[in-house]
Amino acid sequence: MTLSSGWDETSKVNAVTAIPGYSENSSSGGKAANSAIPTFFDSYFHGDFRRQFPLDLSSGLGDKSLEEYDRTFPNFRVNTSVEIGFDTDGQNISSFEVKMDGPSKSAPITLEGGPGEPDNPFRAQEQGNKYAPSLDFDGEKDFLKPDVKGPKTSQKRVSVEGVDGVRGSIIFGGSDEYLVRAKNLGIALADFAIGGIIPEDLATYYVSLPAFYTFVDFVFMADGTKVTRVWDTSFYPAHALYVDGSRQDRTTFDEGEAWTRDGANSAFNIFAIESVIPGRTPFNNLFGSFVYKRKFQKGAGNNPAMLHRTSGSVLTFETVESNLSSPLFPF
Repeated sequence: MTLSSGWDETSKVNAVTAIPGYSENSSSGGKAANSAIPTFFDSYFHGDFRRQFPLDLSSGLGDKSLEEYDRTFPNFRVNTSVEIGFDTDGQNISSFEVKMDGPSKSAPITLEGGPGEPDNPFRAQEQGNKYAPSLDFDGEKDFLKPDVKGPKTSQKRVSVEGVDGVRGSIIFGGSDEYLVRAKNLGIALADFAIGGIIPEDLATYYVSLPAFYTFVDFVFMADGTKVTRVWDTSFYPAHALYVDGSRQDRTTFDEGEAWTRDGANSAFNIFAIESVIPGRTPFNNLFGSFVYKRKFQKGAGNNPAMLHRTSGSVLTFETVESNLSSPLFPF
């Protein structure tokens, strides 16, 4: 989704979500469990084959090659964007356009299953393996689109000290469609655990199946002032903020602290716990967005998780930030 051409001024912000990790191509020195995906699920699903977000958006939205497929896939989970264009004399805005995107920018869920790797109960060609029910989850494609949540969006014209501006906000996310289908079929988590002990955080996660998400709020003023606040994100996985194609901020998601390659994952633990707290996340099934908004206004969440501000020719970003201090909730 892109803006129409011909606007005097345009600007775009992207919040990119990814699962850090190393190569999971066993045929070229990697291994199936080699990412921030926790415990045994890392042997079933792919991460994003990178440990940090590139500085350039085009690289941040690149592709990964997987030995199980004859095509490439995005090496990110979700790319959520707000793009604003307007005609202006530097103070007044005569007309504007806002484009917000998420659903068409969500990466498919792909399945492990390379040479010498463990049986994957989700792969069609392994129906009847001894670890899980013999079901075809995906019509033998061996990948699925994520279970999309949202997008919820809002846009409005604003004014600060006589200078016009435009504001757009979006909350968007998604979760693992394979696990959604398995849970809807009544399959127990123990069926996928291959005889191992199920960690408490993974059990909590399977009960709620929370979404990765970001809450992006972008203000673009006629004089060029920009204030971007990613008010909230899922605690897991990693997120980065790009403004006009350059990385400007990221959430803290360091290897050895938030995650390790052996499945220990403190960030995932918090992610799972938050998913069952009523109103803590925007897509929580308990009380929904109303309670999320109320709790968020009282201090829940990261507030903001990522931030970027630049002053314009008339206003400072501090002035805009102060005048538009409350989040623009898209519900």
